[in-house]
Formats: sequence, C-alpha cells, structure tokens
Amino acid sequence: CQVLSTWGAAPGDVRAPCTLIVIDDLDQPVGGATVRLWGDNQPPETGHVRTKVPTSVGAFEATTDADGRCELRPPPYRPRAHAFKQGVGCSKPIEFSPAGGSDQSRLVLVPLIRFAHLQGRVVQADDSPAPDVRVSINELEGEDDPLVFVTSDADGRFERDVPGGRRVSLRAVVPGSSTCDYSFEVRAGTTRNALLRLPGEWTLSGLLLEADGTPVPEGAEIRFWPDPHAEELGFDKWLHDHDARTDKSGHFEIKLEQPMSGLLTASGPDVAGLAR
Repeated sequence: CQVLSTWGAAPGDVRAPCTLIVIDDLDQPVGGATVRLWGDNQPPETGHVRTKVPTSVGAFEATTDADGRCELRPPPYRPRAHAFKQGVGCSKPIEFSPAGGSDQSRLVLVPLIRFAHLQGRVVQADDSPAPDVRVSINELEGEDDPLVFVTSDADGRFERDVPGGRRVSLRAVVPGSSTCDYSFEVRAGTTRNALLRLPGEWTLSGLLLEADGTPVPEGAEIRFWPDPHAEELGFDKWLHDHDARTDKSGHFEIKLEQPMSGLLTASGPDVAGLAR
C-alpha cells in the first residue's frame, strides 16, 4: 500500500486520508492496480468575473496491495482519480465525496470495468491503405485523461484496448490536413471496429427538373444533408450541410470530403414546394 504525500502543500492544505478498495467484475479485490490522482492548485472562483484559472496538479500514482486497498490523501480542491490494471479493466472517475455533499468519504469501493478491444483501419479517400498514420484516442471522460496515440501498420490497421462502457473519440493526425473525429460508445468485453477515412475531394452532381421534365430555372438552391447516424462519418467537421445553386440548364455540383449517405433538398422561388 502506497500513501501519497502532500506534494509540497502547506499544513492543512490536504484532505483527510481516503482508502480505496479496488475490485473486479466478480467483486474480487484487485492487487497491483494503478490509481492515478489529480487535483487543482486553488479553489474555483465564483461570480461573473474570473481572473484566475485553477491549474491541474498531478497525475500522482499509487498501487493497491494484495487486498486491493490503497490509501490516498486527496488534494483539497476538486480531487479526481481513476484506477486501472492491464488485463482486468479500468474504473470510471472516482468520487471522493457523496453525491451533492461537501464531506469526504473515508472508504470508497472502486469497481473495474472490463476493457473493450478497438480494431481500426485508416484508408485514403480511394480506399487504399494509409500506413504510418498516427491515430489519437480520447476516452472523453474527464479532462485529465491524456490522449493516447497509436500508428497504423503497412495495411493501415491499428488496435488497442480501451476502457469499456465509455464513449471514445478517434482522429487520424495528418500534418497539413484537416481530419475529423469519430466518436462512438464501446461496451465492456467486446470488440469494436472503426474505419478512419482520410479526406479527399468528391463531387455530387445532378440535374433539377420540373414535373414535366424541363430544367428548373437558374438559381434554385440545392442542399445536401449528411445522415447524422451514418457510421462512416465523423461528428465535428463533416456533418454540416453542403449547398449549391443550379445553373441555366438546371445542373448543380456539390463538393464532398468523402462518399456519404444523406438527403438532397431543392428550394427556391421557381421550385414548387420542396423536392427531396
């Protein structure tokens, strides 16, 4: 059992000791689990005008003993922590105070959730493999969770264990290129496949006609709405709508970053209603 020190804080600037008991999904104690702890260097300011932003201190690590126990002295301001052990699982963020209360718990039971296995592939816009591409993995749960990076192999593939029961976000990191995030849920004990497509340039072209088959006059607005539930899309850059105007012959072209499914609409003063 390792006890964390006060990290140079003045006397009285640390909380009372708190004992964690880390268990697995069978309620058995987990020895040798790592507990990672953070805190802030000052209390958050109140009011509309804030002149100081608290700085995060940590992460500080401790290890559970054979009984799964570990004693910590949490920092005084906004303490947060999580526990994990390779091959066993990872906890959700650890709460040191009862919900809605200001008192600190002296004993906290910390269950580990089994990992999920992530298998991914990075491809170019034409579906050819993209080797040696760095992929960032963000668990999206707790601002202190650092980004993890993996690199695609010669076939563009990568894999990693990630905490189960969470939402993760993937991004292909390509210098000089704008890539998007792919965010999804992963379930404990399962394998999740992911496809990261690097951006390219694709054209959606078409012809807008009246009911009698004649081209719609110039200037009708054509808008493409990507399907927000399409698995091949990232959520932050490519889910905005794309629009164009018809030319004199009723033709239009819309530039897309990748092949995608969605809805086309047409509207304008010379269009009777809304075409879909």
